[in-house]
Amino acid sequence: MDAKNHYHNNNNTSANSANSYHGNSGHMCAAAAPSPPPMTATKCQSFGSTTTPSMAAAVGRVQYIYELPYNCRKQLCDLLDADQSWRQLGGQYMNLNDTSLTLISHALIRNSSPTNELLTKWETSAAKVSQLFVFLAQMGHKRAMFILRPYVEQRLRQLCPDVDCDEDNYDLSAIQAVAAAMNPSNQMQNNLFLDNNGKHFEQNSTKYDSTQLMTEKKILNKNLNDLDTNLNHNNLNNSNPMNELNDEKQTHCDKSDNKGDKCSADTNCDEMEVPYKELLIATDDFAKDRVLGNGGFGTVYKGEWKGTNVAIKRLKGFNDKSQALTELRVLNRYRIDNILPIYGVSLDGVEPCLVYQYMPNGSLEDRLLCKAGTKPLEWSQRINIGEGIARALNYLHTLKGNAFVHGDVKSANVLLDPLFEPKLGDFGLARQVNSGSGLYTHCTVSAVHGTSVYLPFEYLRQRILSPAVDVYSYGIVLLEMATGKRAFDGKRLLIDFIEDEIKATEKDGNKDHTKLLDKRIADGNESVNWFECLLDLGRKCAHRSKNRRPPMIQVLEYYNQYKTSERIRRLSAEASNHKKNTISISKSN
Repeated sequence: MDAKNHYHNNNNTSANSANSYHGNSGHMCAAAAPSPPPMTATKCQSFGSTTTPSMAAAVGRVQYIYELPYNCRKQLCDLLDADQSWRQLGGQYMNLNDTSLTLISHALIRNSSPTNELLTKWETSAAKVSQLFVFLAQMGHKRAMFILRPYVEQRLRQLCPDVDCDEDNYDLSAIQAVAAAMNPSNQMQNNLFLDNNGKHFEQNSTKYDSTQLMTEKKILNKNLNDLDTNLNHNNLNNSNPMNELNDEKQTHCDKSDNKGDKCSADTNCDEMEVPYKELLIATDDFAKDRVLGNGGFGTVYKGEWKGTNVAIKRLKGFNDKSQALTELRVLNRYRIDNILPIYGVSLDGVEPCLVYQYMPNGSLEDRLLCKAGTKPLEWSQRINIGEGIARALNYLHTLKGNAFVHGDVKSANVLLDPLFEPKLGDFGLARQVNSGSGLYTHCTVSAVHGTSVYLPFEYLRQRILSPAVDVYSYGIVLLEMATGKRAFDGKRLLIDFIEDEIKATEKDGNKDHTKLLDKRIADGNESVNWFECLLDLGRKCAHRSKNRRPPMIQVLEYYNQYKTSERIRRLSAEASNHKKNTISISKSN
């Protein structure tokens, strides 16, 4: 393996567990992530060199971890691999647990770099070079800081002067102040770095010998106001999967439908608003026995409101009401059979709350996993669910003027009504994109949100949000229904597992893929036909190239064609059986 491929061999990403109001969530896992974009061959400075004008210009070109030049990233990885300081970086500053660090350490077995896998895992949250620089400063790793020095702003460079960088010549208080300015809440990671219980690990501060530190404080003003405001507004907290995409660039992006805390005229917030005290009564003061599910978004409760069973999502961790209003606007405006009905919103309480129609059959994820001892979904039900989700997405993607992208399609966000009809919910990340002259025009966002194991390469690495992102996520859901497996099993992505199994099978000239079939339900030949339908369509939709994924209108046509061929097959089988019975009767006579 050559050096460049060595640092592009990414095997880890993270996934928030399903955030459904009928399922448990918050589990942290490390999955195989798509490779980052090719690193440029820009040379990295050597130790002991001085900062040049070209280095100063690097700050404007490189902002995120994945934008680092190849040679610089390799030099950094070699350095942190050599002294194993990547473990301290990942565990103490990125809040990874021991299990995640152990999995990352297995990179050595694969002749890969643990540091590179750690950075690959972190960069999916739009992590910035400046944040990594501060982490290294807190660790006291000045040689690593010096590698990144050309790619941070001038004020941060003073933490590691280009002269005598190996000496302890910077002030710890300055480092701590900059770290605080970059992350006031001291919660530097998003759900990618939760432990297995969905809780952040406690971060221990690094101890320094104060006698080794000088009192150089040129980096600080009295109030730190002259630090780049982007350090406050575009920090890692913006990577919370439930935060609204409010950092989007204006290129190809229509933000007319996102007005902060203000309701648009057609939302009728006054009519939709529910007093918080009514929700307290409906849920017995949000009693624990009313909980339907927990997640990074908050908690969902079952309630009885105005004589009707409802699901009440109680949001948490937000400084404003934009999340609730975004979902309210979308769900209230676009009411079709396969989009989850919303009854109201509460904005006058401690946390914003959303009130939905109650879905007694829970989430698709729960039913595929047969939680609470429920029966596995029949194949005909799975096909119907897949078609229903496609109808909802096709409606959103083909809206006149600007298409809507859901942004977080997953089995946990598909709810099932009493007849197992699917309802697509959780529109907190929905965003309009300018349709222009083509279906797959896009907007470019500054941070990636959603559940990473359901997201495609162009969104995770290039932050390109388009309807094709939903198509990819939809494809993963179909593969879940075909196999009965999770999108990520703790070791590998489902899409990678399926493709590897199919390649291995077809290498031997065998086209039979039924060993991938969900064994919990089997109906003979009919079962194989349904399975092949979901598997084939799922692979098409989850294609690595967004231009190869079919638009949802073609997906619906695929279902129509399949149902037609299935009816013909059944009629043919019935006719054949009738003929055999007739011949058998005539012979017996």
